[in-house]
Amino acid sequence: MVSAAPAATAASSGISDSAELLLAAAFALMLLLLAAGLAPARALPQPIFDLLDRRREALFTAAAALGLGIAVGLVVVAVMP
Repeated sequence: MVSAAPAATAASSGISDSAELLLAAAFALMLLLLAAGLAPARALPQPIFDLLDRRREALFTAAAALGLGIAVGLVVVAVMP
């Protein structure tokens, strides 16, 4: 006779699919912001570089906030049963 208890406990532990998707989307957005902020002038068209150059500090602040949010989200998910 095979018990279903290990499968039920394995499914209940860990991160849910929706939380995993949300954290992955936030991580991708954070990487996109960092890439845009760190891109050299020759890698971007001039109008886009001019737009990003004036907002570079805001890009890095938003990326840092997203990174902090991801870290807090991972801690909350790890602590919750």
